[in-house]
This record gives sequence, C-alpha cells and structure tokens, in this order.
Amino acid sequence: MNHQLMKEFLMSRKNQSAFTGIALKNLFLLLNLVDERPFIKITYLRQRFSELCPLFEEHLKFCEAVRLINKTKKGVASQNFFSEPSLKKRIALHLQYLKGFYKKEVCLFLRDSVVTDYGLEIKVDGQLVSYFAPLRNLLIELNLLFYGAGKRLFLNASYKNLFYTIQRPKKASSPNAILDALKKNLYFGLKVEQRVVQQEIHRLGEQFKNKVLHVSVFDSEAGYDIKSLKQTDCGNYEDSYLEVKAVNTSDWSFFWTRNEKQCSRILGDAYCIVLVPCTKGSIDINSKKEIWNPSKVFLSSNDWASEISAERFFLRK
Repeated sequence: MNHQLMKEFLMSRKNQSAFTGIALKNLFLLLNLVDERPFIKITYLRQRFSELCPLFEEHLKFCEAVRLINKTKKGVASQNFFSEPSLKKRIALHLQYLKGFYKKEVCLFLRDSVVTDYGLEIKVDGQLVSYFAPLRNLLIELNLLFYGAGKRLFLNASYKNLFYTIQRPKKASSPNAILDALKKNLYFGLKVEQRVVQQEIHRLGEQFKNKVLHVSVFDSEAGYDIKSLKQTDCGNYEDSYLEVKAVNTSDWSFFWTRNEKQCSRILGDAYCIVLVPCTKGSIDINSKKEIWNPSKVFLSSNDWASEISAERFFLRK
C-alpha cells in the first residue's frame, strides 16, 4: 500500500483502528455466552456482555469476521466450544478470512516488514505506532508476534504462510482462468484505446483523421498506443504519442513498462499517458487524465507514488 493509499485509509477510519478495544479475554467471554444455548438473541447477548465489559458491537463484528459465530433470524450461534488455547489457534488460523478494514489494516501494518537473521521483523512508522497498538497487542496475545532484543517486533515463523495468504491481493487462479482474464483485459484495453482514437479525431477534426494512428494494433512494442497530433503555442501541429491506460478511480494505478519509460524519456513533451477511468466494463472517457512528459512529472510530483511489483533477474556471464 503506497503512502497516498495509507493516508486515505487512515482518513476513512478517522484515525481509529478497526481493532480498538478488541481483546482475547473479551472474545472468550462473548463466545462462552453464545455457547450457553443453541441460539441466543442479540439483545440478550448485548445485555449480558455489556454487564461485564464494553464494546459489544466491536467484539461481535470481529467474531463474525473470523467466522467464530453465525448470525441467523433465530439469533447468534457459535461454531464450537473453545478453551482459551484452542480459541487462540482458531482465531489465528481464521485471520485469513478477514476482509474490508480488518484486512487492509493488517496489510498496512505488515507492509514495511524486513527479513533479518532473527526472522521477519515488523517495522512500523514511528507516527503510526499508537494507531497500530490495538492490532499489535491482539497479534501478540494470539502468539503471532513476539518481542525480541531491543523491543524489536518479530513474526512467529510458524505463521509466515498465514500472513502471506492475508497479503495476497487476489484469490488463487487456475492457468485457464488467467488466460481468460488476459484475453478479456486485452480486448477491453483495445476498446478503451479505440475510444481515445475516436476522441482524438473528434478533437482535431475529420480533416486530420488519417493522422491519428492506432499503433498498438500492428505494433504492441512501440512504447505507445496511439500516434496523434497536438497544437503548439504557435498554432502549428506536431506529432504526439499517447500511451493509454484503463484505470480504477480508487487510486488511478497502472503498470508502466521499461520500454514505455524509455520511450517517454526520448520523446519528452510529445509523449503522454492517458488514464481512462473504467468501472465494471463502463468507460468514462470524459473523465480521463493526461500526463504529458511523465518521466519528468513523476520525478518531481508528490501526487504520484510507485512500487515494485516484480523484479527481473539474470545470470551474469
């Protein structure tokens, strides 16, 4: 999660951790109350729980999130009876089912972890230590984290795969499903590019129709998708090169290849990344963003952040 997404997440939560007030002893208490009968009414459960500790809704919601209870029309039912040790293990294993704010916060908490000789160390921005304290304390109670020398925080090696599963951005996909998705993305990408081509022709006028070329149709490695024209300050026209990206407006993120970067460096002010918002197959061409000379813009802008999603390695000879 980049810094902009982190800022937006904290603002959406009003700097209130999703894990605030959640404690293992209270979860154990809630589940024991639920286990008193096959189904228990929420109003009765709230009354009984609130007599002993606060934050009923928070604990109930978390128990639902980790699939420890079921809510039906009859009331609330527990999956099993738990001793405290078995509850710890069950919650730990069920963290992989977390969604929404819970999952985002765990991913945010783990994002700067580093591998050391002593294991996976959890690094937290000093300004966010207090924000993450409820989550950190719960993970320590569950024996998922522990403090090492110098109060350094480490991940319990037995649960490495669990946290990898939580951090994975997508569910497992078969090769055929991946191929189908690639085909759909390719066809949709071409459709978005065609809309930009049409808009360019409309902008320039029909007399320039033959000057707008859909390059990616016959050369997918050109470093840009469309060759067009733009008007200079003097009123003349010069070539422009457009790289089209279909994006989601949640963060406007996109992939930029090394070839496209190199093309941008060479073409400078004539090169433009065109970001076209797309939601559920709908193309909002009128809300597109244009980034001219992106190689220069990205170096100096605080609005854009980048992250490495893959690295290419090769054997030196």
